[in-house]
Amino acid sequence: MNYQITFYMKTLRLTCVTLALLFGYTAFAQNTVNLEIKHMMNHEDLIFGELGYTVDKAPFSITRLQYYFSQVSITHDGGQTTDLDSIWVLVNTNGPTNIDLGSQAITSVESVSFYIGVESSVNHLNPTIWPSGHPLALKSPSMHWGWASGYRFVAMEGKVGSELFQGYEVHSLGDMNYFQITVNATGTAQNGELDLTIYGNYAEALRGVDISSGFAVHGEDDESLDLLINFRDYVFSANVPDTLIGDTTGTTGITEIYSAANVVVAPNPVVDGSANIWFQEGSVSSFEARLFDVTGKQVSITTNSFQDHLQIIGLQKGFYILQLQDRASNLVISRKVSVL
Repeated sequence: MNYQITFYMKTLRLTCVTLALLFGYTAFAQNTVNLEIKHMMNHEDLIFGELGYTVDKAPFSITRLQYYFSQVSITHDGGQTTDLDSIWVLVNTNGPTNIDLGSQAITSVESVSFYIGVESSVNHLNPTIWPSGHPLALKSPSMHWGWASGYRFVAMEGKVGSELFQGYEVHSLGDMNYFQITVNATGTAQNGELDLTIYGNYAEALRGVDISSGFAVHGEDDESLDLLINFRDYVFSANVPDTLIGDTTGTTGITEIYSAANVVVAPNPVVDGSANIWFQEGSVSSFEARLFDVTGKQVSITTNSFQDHLQIIGLQKGFYILQLQDRASNLVISRKVSVL
């Protein structure tokens, strides 16, 4: 009798261990986690030096935008949290940003949290302690403000005004401005890889900031603080931005949305004062074309109609908004046009 009890207990223990190992392997399988940050100007890809609009409809461009991305936390698999504290990435927005978050026991992601900047325990260390190539090593142009103040969390520069003549720059820093951001980015591992994508809409970075005359602000307050608050509250999302841009209240009187409709303007930039508008769906006669400068003032244009495209001629140097209104549906399609 005792022998039977002992045998049954050993069998039970073996079965429990086997089940635990199998369960553990399923729930905590290692997957390589990759995070991509897509850099956007509203819902178009960010291009340095190109005319864009803030969400307050002010014309501007970006010629430099760098920021520190750190202390990543991933919520996954039914509310579990994995903290990846020793991660610092210097994000350069003039090219793709793909971050290898390593091999993690993560199968299905519910959200990603991170900070913009450098945590206080590291922010005031001597940058020369880091090897060349490390994100926190000395950079050119510099991302380090000084031992007392630490790193620039964000360095953003560019041009403002209808002709993009005046400059602006805002460099933001400060331990008290080290804000956490959570994005409800989701993803499920497949074949050992788990890919996550978040979007940065930098038209949101200057929300509420008067950029009409240009400015240069460096520090922890004023526009520098506004920039970091906007990064915290508005810049990042899990989906492609769908932001109204252009003149929605001025002389046009029509809400303009940069649409993915099947209309192509070529060449763009325009080099000889003449541009063609190609309609992949519908006919030329279905659309009414209007042209506006960056202040929202309508510009007189001369057009030639062909079977499959409309030609605009006599364009002067500058930036324009080409507006095409479908006469039947009243849908308005807008395209940026640059004339060199």
